[in-house]
Amino acid sequence: MHRLSPVLSGARSKQHQVAGGTVGAKQLARHLDLTHPRIAQLADEEHVLERLPNGRFNLDDSRVRYIRWLRDPERRSTKSKVDQEFTQAKAELIRIRIAEKQKVLMLGFRTNRSTRAISPNVKGELFLPGARG
Repeated sequence: MHRLSPVLSGARSKQHQVAGGTVGAKQLARHLDLTHPRIAQLADEEHVLERLPNGRFNLDDSRVRYIRWLRDPERRSTKSKVDQEFTQAKAELIRIRIAEKQKVLMLGFRTNRSTRAISPNVKGELFLPGARG
């Protein structure tokens, strides 16, 4: 959950004020190039964007909050760590598949099935009287 500092009035642009500076979620989504559900998620779950009491958003405040959230080093480092773990897991899976294809590694269920398939023959050969002298 990210709690960003409020936007100061000096940071607001008078150039893009819409109906008193407030917009609906769909207009904000279009402005930030996001989807309507993503705007709801950023507002209601992640608390990046702040809804006004009437359910609308202050356009300038929301834009600045979203940009600050995108630049937040904590968020970026967490994402980088998750990406790195995913890449490592994917690389390990590829190494396992390659080893399996090269017959270096056999998965447990295949090993057990193979062992059961040859073990009666091995036992039969080992315990046949006079088989080895």
